[in-house]
Amino acid sequence: MAEIELVDLGSAKLDEKTNVLLAQAKTTQVGQDPNDAPDIGDAPIMAALGLTAFPAPANENGRAQGIKVDAPGTNGVIVGARDSRCAQVVAELAPGETCLHSTGADFDSRVFCKDKVLALVVGKKMAVTLDEREKKLAMSAFGAYAELSADGGAYLAHGGAMIQVKDGNVIIKGKLLINNATVPLIGGVSAPGAPIPGCFAG
Repeated sequence: MAEIELVDLGSAKLDEKTNVLLAQAKTTQVGQDPNDAPDIGDAPIMAALGLTAFPAPANENGRAQGIKVDAPGTNGVIVGARDSRCAQVVAELAPGETCLHSTGADFDSRVFCKDKVLALVVGKKMAVTLDEREKKLAMSAFGAYAELSADGGAYLAHGGAMIQVKDGNVIIKGKLLINNATVPLIGGVSAPGAPIPGCFAG
């Protein structure tokens, strides 16, 4: 029967000859000194097809750990892994929801699969949301916001200006610049009097 063991994962690298991702693995320390953890060498990481994670080295905030299973001709194979530094992502999940996220000390890229909602979040200032319940696709980044929705049509806003295309109308709020010259909008008409069909100044 194959031996199964929980090991700490250190630095990782791609084997130049086999193109296999290898992680330095250590077993649980045997004494008071953290350096007493026996080093078992590089172990290949084998996970789900189409999903590859490069473990981040340990630091004062935690480390990546893996489940090592004995395999002939190797130092064991890592068949599953976790990084406790990313555990806070659980606070953003409800029962039945799933998150794909980066790992390590400063993970900040997350893909949430929620109830009829798919959200891509990078850091605290960038997000893309596909929301079937609200029937909208929304993007926000650095103070700009864009939305396509069943109720609002196409909407783009930034810095107090906005453009909305809805029900055959184009609604503009803010200064209209053509060739770097400001063109005033008055009651749906652009001076000096050329009409803009379906265009309303906000």
